[in-house]
Amino acid sequence: MAMKELVKLREEVKKRKPKFRRYLGDRIKKISRSGYRKPKGIHNKMRKRIFGKPKMPCSGYGGPKEARHLHPSGYREVIVYNPTDLERVNREEEAVRVASCVGTKKKLEILKKAEELGIKVLNPRIKRRSYLELKAREEKKKKEKEEKAKEEKKVEETKEEEEAEEKKAVKEKAKKAEKKTAEKKGDERKKEVKKKEKVEGKTKKATGSSKAKSKSSSKTTKKSTTKSKK
Repeated sequence: MAMKELVKLREEVKKRKPKFRRYLGDRIKKISRSGYRKPKGIHNKMRKRIFGKPKMPCSGYGGPKEARHLHPSGYREVIVYNPTDLERVNREEEAVRVASCVGTKKKLEILKKAEELGIKVLNPRIKRRSYLELKAREEKKKKEKEEKAKEEKKVEETKEEEEAEEKKAVKEKAKKAEKKTAEKKGDERKKEVKKKEKVEGKTKKATGSSKAKSKSSSKTTKKSTTKSKK
């Protein structure tokens, strides 16, 4: 038989069951009618089960054994403390009841995981006040995180700007150093060119003087030859 059919059978048996009352509860004001106590007197007629006296509970009034400790929905109850406890639950036969000591934050996590796994929760209600408090805390944490993120962004931007300025300064220094080196090289080249020109000028003068000397020597030789002929 299915669980729900067993629960229905249990309810039908319960309807036929008599209300068990305490002995002399309807006569003596001091004794409550609702609370049952086992009769223990030696001559107690209820204990002896004499006809016409109130009924006593016994095994014959019980419902089906398989339907015991079942929830009216037809599931077997399982108490849960953590979201990890849901992994052991059989969703076809068992339903979950969140323990009373569990807080709203953890209860919400359990409910979310139960929805994902398709498990029935018997006490899904959450206190409105505690839920609002939790929401306010979460919003406060979010705001703090956003403020921290903004501050970190500002710090990063300032760092980037400083790094960019440092890079610019380094580039300017490098350009200045390159200009100086280029100017030095130009000055050195000019000096080399001037030296070369001086050397070339000296060589030209030397060659010119040697040519003049050779001409003068040739003239003197010619004069001497003419004199000797005469």
